[in-house]
Parts: sequence; C-alpha cells; structure tokens
Amino acid sequence: MNDIKKVYLILKLSPAIMVLFIIALVLLIADGSNGDPSAEPVGDVSEFTAPFRMNVNYTITSPFGSRSDPFTGEESFHSGIDLWAPAGTDIVASAGGKVYKTGYEANGLGNYVKIQHDVSGVTYYTAYGHMLDNSIVVSEGQIVKAGDKLGTIGQSGRATGIHVHFMLMTPNCTYSKSDLKDPKSIIDNDLARRKNYKPNLELQPNQRYEPIQPLQPVGR
Repeated sequence: MNDIKKVYLILKLSPAIMVLFIIALVLLIADGSNGDPSAEPVGDVSEFTAPFRMNVNYTITSPFGSRSDPFTGEESFHSGIDLWAPAGTDIVASAGGKVYKTGYEANGLGNYVKIQHDVSGVTYYTAYGHMLDNSIVVSEGQIVKAGDKLGTIGQSGRATGIHVHFMLMTPNCTYSKSDLKDPKSIIDNDLARRKNYKPNLELQPNQRYEPIQPLQPVGR
C-alpha cells in the first residue's frame, strides 16, 4: 500500500510524469492484444488463401475472438472465422501441406480436416470444420496442394447454419489461445486478390457465379 501511495504522490506532484503515464496507458489499451497471445502477429501467411476456389463468392459471418455464443448468448471465445458460401460449395486446402487429422466432433467442428503446413521454417496448421456428412475426400498423411478439394461445405457438429469454420494455429495444433491465431489477414489478402480475378468464361462456359448473400446465423 505504501508503494501505491508513493506512486500516487509522484504522479500528483509531477504533471509531466502524469501525462507520460496516461499516454502509456492509452497505448496499452489501443494495442488490442491485452496480453492475449492469439492476437499476436502470425508471420508470413501470404501463400494462404480462403478455403474456396476463386469463382466462389463468400461472406464472413463471424470473426475470430470474443463474441456472443449463438447457442447460449454468453460471451465466448471463437477459435476461427466463419465463412458462408452456397450449399454444395467445395472446401479446398488454403495452402499446400500434409493432412494432419480428419474426424468428427459432435459438440464442435463436426466433420473436419486439419492440415499441417511448413512455411519458411514455421509450422502452421489450418482446420476446416462443419463439412457435409460423407463429403471428406482426403485422408491423414495425404499430401495436398493449395486448392485441392477437402470436402463440401455443411453444418455438421455445433452449427446453426451452413458455413465453414476456418482456423489457423501455430506452432501446435491445439485449441489453446497460445496456438490459435486470427486468420483475418489471410481472408483480407484473399478478398484483395479476388477483386482482380477475371474468370475465363471461354474455358468455363457452364460455370455459375453466385452473388454475395446476406449474413447468415452460424455456430462455432
């Protein structure tokens, strides 16, 4: 308590120190990470893309981080980004790598695929959840390239609507906040690339282009 009183007296007697203290406090709050390791920069993820082919229009329906749980209404931590696309859309590998795990979580990701990526000496993992039943076409240990089909968008597991739950983790494939990273930079870069994308209609005469749809309610 005496130490606190000393600090208070120093701040009270020295306006310059008080100003510096306020500036430091504002910068700490504005940083946004608040000591949360999941908010730290993830490094070079420029080779990663959204988990859809270039001709697919998609919508971000729920961001990474704190949010109101769609089932309970309570504040919870969202471990990835939810992306809506039309029913029947293929889910593809965000980058090249090795299929780390496939499986099913009844109260979580539903049907999922997790891929290990080694980029410039750094190990990343991506996860793709809520896929349609019996749609996963890859197996553990399989090598995949960016854009290879993994399965089909769905709403299996803990979900309130059709979407893919897209996750980024490093250096370990866990749900710990120390491993979970915000995939927003991947999506931002992907959307920028898509603005300049011009489909070759001569090579794809029967391709159907879906319009952007309004936000849909989604789960985890």
